[in-house]
Amino acid sequence: MITGAATGIGCATALIFARNGALVVLFGLGDAELDAAAAEAGGEAVPSDVTESADIVRATRLRFYALML
Repeated sequence: MITGAATGIGCATALIFARNGALVVLFGLGDAELDAAAAEAGGEAVPSDVTESADIVRATRLRFYALML
């Protein structure tokens, strides 16, 4: 799970992890850049605002439980 993954360091981090075999879930403000980064990394985009704790809790729970199935 990588926050701020739509651009910059967050996006680069997601790509490095993905290229090394990690399953990545990219968190960021929902926009085309986040979707493009997730597509390039072969991961999943989860639109969320890390300044809102309820947003992070909701998104984390959804992704965590989905990965367990």
